[in-house]
Amino acid sequence: MKLYPLYSGQTEWLLRLFVESHKAFLLGSPVDQALSANFRKNKQFGSKDRKFYSTAIFGLYRYWGWLNELCGEKPLLALYYAYLFEGKLIAPWWAEQLGQVPLETPLVGLEAKLQFWKTQDPKATLAQLAPPFLPAFEPATLEALSHRPAAWVRVYQQGPVSKKLNEGVIKATQHPRLTDAWEITEGFNDAEFKGQAQVQDLSSQAVARVCNPQPEQDWLDYCAGAGGKSLHLAHLMGRSGTLTLADTRESALKKAHQRTLDAGLSNLKYFLIEADGSDPEEDKNYDGVLVDVPCSGSGTWARAPWLRWQLTIKELLDLEQIQKDILDRAAHKVRPGGTLVYATCSLLDSENSGVTGSFLAANPRFHKEPFESPLTGEMVQGELFILPQDAGANGMYICKMRAAE
Repeated sequence: MKLYPLYSGQTEWLLRLFVESHKAFLLGSPVDQALSANFRKNKQFGSKDRKFYSTAIFGLYRYWGWLNELCGEKPLLALYYAYLFEGKLIAPWWAEQLGQVPLETPLVGLEAKLQFWKTQDPKATLAQLAPPFLPAFEPATLEALSHRPAAWVRVYQQGPVSKKLNEGVIKATQHPRLTDAWEITEGFNDAEFKGQAQVQDLSSQAVARVCNPQPEQDWLDYCAGAGGKSLHLAHLMGRSGTLTLADTRESALKKAHQRTLDAGLSNLKYFLIEADGSDPEEDKNYDGVLVDVPCSGSGTWARAPWLRWQLTIKELLDLEQIQKDILDRAAHKVRPGGTLVYATCSLLDSENSGVTGSFLAANPRFHKEPFESPLTGEMVQGELFILPQDAGANGMYICKMRAAE
């Protein structure tokens, strides 16, 4: 087994790539996009090179609470520790160059990593791995957030992709309940299977299942974004009825429109929500409304670890008010007896039950409706909280409500 880095030039490139990625981090921009842009500019990097660089840089932000002070003084040493914390062994020459003793076995589990880090910082705690202004996370949740979750796809049309999955050409495991959901190990190329499958996290796939739209119904995806959940809703409706996609961002709706065209869907409408919350179909009501609101994204921190350190108290408070406002506006779009589903990819109660609890207290027309968890089959009393350690996926909160007749 080759141990990275293979040669000194890789450590020089790692430091250069970190500097560029960190500029994006400090600006509140996505680190992965900055890193990908640099990979595109440097075509000489092979897949194993890119994996080494991205593992170390992602690891740095995953363990930023431990490594941030060191990073200011000795960024290459911080990246060394980050690579170790990602469960990797390091080429002995690099360890010796940095004055470190090479490890003979990988660091596995947060507790082992904490004990190792205590040799460098005796005051280190697990609590440092999340922003101090947030409620404490359970150790199991922090453990789950220290690993990149599985890649999931949803197959919506039989063809070459389903054939390769069933024959094992694509290394994947089918979900025991959601038979169209596959956990991918290797061999899946999203572009190759356009129109047959889409990359979609398992927790995200649960949202449309909870909505449970029926053929011939009229549904609204009120915060559609790029349309991932919209596509799923449309497929569950059997390409009948009408699905309307709404968002405040015209660019997101254009992307969603293209994705629906690629999927061969035609029973969709689109409208742009104005900055003041008004829309061109102000008085129209729907059988069901999905409200997948902007949130902290804390349930996605395993995939995008920099997000946890870019979040501020002010941003969180602003988001909570935005979520309440959006939910109130969306509720007016639900017809008597209709369904209202609120969802976030957040682990924070203030964005989840805090928002829906306030809404239900102020809106007696709605009540929580029990439903079956799509992932386990268990009945839940109107709220489903998917933890990353339970699903091998992003964290997700889903609340299903019913309007009175």
